[in-house]
Amino acid sequence: MRRDSDLVVWNDFRDGPRGPRIEGLSEVRFNASQYLDELDRSDRERGWESPDRTAARLMREAVLQSDKPLGVEGWKFEWSHAGTSERVATGPQGRPGRETPSFALRAVPGLEVALTNRGRQLVLGFSGATQDPVRRAEEIVELLWHGDPYQWPVKFKGGDLAAWPDAERNELGTFRAGRFRG
Repeated sequence: MRRDSDLVVWNDFRDGPRGPRIEGLSEVRFNASQYLDELDRSDRERGWESPDRTAARLMREAVLQSDKPLGVEGWKFEWSHAGTSERVATGPQGRPGRETPSFALRAVPGLEVALTNRGRQLVLGFSGATQDPVRRAEEIVELLWHGDPYQWPVKFKGGDLAAWPDAERNELGTFRAGRFRG
């Protein structure tokens, strides 16, 4: 997509961000003023958003519009989106007497938030009953700014921060009340 004077031009269609070029699709041109007006209109119209999507958007906007640091030193907000997953047991697998449990991921209502720090990522999962999206966004922002990271619903590494090895936990930075401790 590119701007060409008073036009917005779509061209060079590909199968994915780095995928092969899709042959047979023609260049498409739009009046730039109308195109930008339509983008603005669609950004203001939110009737299609689910409560989880609204909460994820409001939470993201609150964090990005503030200069307030997260409650854990060094961590930065990366992204948020509607939807999360949970592990569910699918039953034992293997030979009789040597079975091992198996699991699958299942999509559930909720939202996820990713934080980064020096190449590390924490993904927090907020599932459960849908509530007022404005209130939910405020609660998540409050948790990120002032909450105890041991109470964060961490999905990364499959557990809470106390379960991480000391060397990794100590690299993460400090919680305002002190270092992460097991």
